Amino acid sequence: MTEKDFSISVIMPVYKVSGYIGRSIESLVAQTYKNFEIILVDDCGGDDSVEKAISVLNTHGYTNNNNIVTKCAESYKIVTNAHNQGVSLSRQNGMLASGGEFIIHLDSDDYFEPDLLERLISIAKASSSDMVICNFFKERPSVSSKIETSSADHPLISDKDKTDYVKEMLRGERPSALWNKLVKRELFDRAGIPFDSNLRDDLSASPLLVLNAKRVDFVSNALVHYVLYNSNSESVSFGHLKLIANTLKMLESRFEEMGISMEDEFLSYKAVTKRKMIIHPGMSGKDLDVALSLFPEINSSIKDGKNPEKKIQYRILLKLSASGNTFLFRLYRLLLKFLLSL
Repeated sequence: MTEKDFSISVIMPVYKVSGYIGRSIESLVAQTYKNFEIILVDDCGGDDSVEKAISVLNTHGYTNNNNIVTKCAESYKIVTNAHNQGVSLSRQNGMLASGGEFIIHLDSDDYFEPDLLERLISIAKASSSDMVICNFFKERPSVSSKIETSSADHPLISDKDKTDYVKEMLRGERPSALWNKLVKRELFDRAGIPFDSNLRDDLSASPLLVLNAKRVDFVSNALVHYVLYNSNSESVSFGHLKLIANTLKMLESRFEEMGISMEDEFLSYKAVTKRKMIIHPGMSGKDLDVALSLFPEINSSIKDGKNPEKKIQYRILLKLSASGNTFLFRLYRLLLKFLLSL
């Protein structure tokens, strides 16, 4: 394929979202910009999520392009994983099947404002941007609030601006999510994005995309609805924390190769990840040993008098954890877990 079939490919991994995916798909068919394709990646959830998505698409006259040579607007494609592979590999499989010049990833329980694609692609084309980032709404069952992520930002062009932005990502001040970022396809290759089942999909991608982009632009409007009440979300699972830990190691290594130092930001992120693992309600004895042995540089930092945690209760926990699985550590951990459960 020498030319891209579409301006944009919207890639959506699908896994056990039967109660949410209809709204996500409706938000795509309502887009004012039409030169895009929808790639649904069936990650073998065993429910009727994909069937519900197809029903909505067919109702709106969308065409299944799986076996069609001539591509057309208002179309979709179904990619079926051989077995459950997780979000990261599902995104990769979706990208391999897509034909857009630009890529945006949408989680199947979130949804777009109708003008999102039009707003982002117009900026990308006018400014020759590699990436365009918009604001988003954070939604819970009873409240929706706008989260400002980019309204005061100027385009990122210089290495310093891009590095500063990634530091803010690692400090949790900017989202690493992919659903509010329209990205030129070639940037994924240039950045060497490692969509890997052992890594957290968005954190492993967004910092490297920003650092390797020639230009990043912003839209101040909130155009994505980020939904937080899907009970199937893995964002707080112990396994997901392991993915974060693996990703931090990978990013630190990649940044070192690029000659970029973010020691303080990495140390703080590692401390938070280790703490969350230590006090996770699903923690088993074996997992606790894994968590305690994680990031030995944190223990070295504490011995040097630099504790990366901010809150006193977590500073104490981290300091005690540096001594290993001692009686005092276990006692304090049990007390802290009890207090957090109240």
